[in-house]
Amino acid sequence: IDDTIDMLKYMVNVGGSEFVALGSDYDGFSDILEWKDAGGMGLLTDAMEREGFSASLIENITYKNALRIIKEVVK
Repeated sequence: IDDTIDMLKYMVNVGGSEFVALGSDYDGFSDILEWKDAGGMGLLTDAMEREGFSASLIENITYKNALRIIKEVVK
């Protein structure tokens, strides 16, 4: 989880918070992630809170950014 948090911080810093999103398709990563499927997403959001991510940033990263892009594409 720590590596994922570091990656998210980097991506937000470089690309901007409005362009970072998470998916729940962890095929092929089950051996290296502390969580094995989307059911463990709470572990990541808990870590994001501990690291000082705001509630709005967590919402954006976990679903709002992806939803916004999907809505733009489907217009």
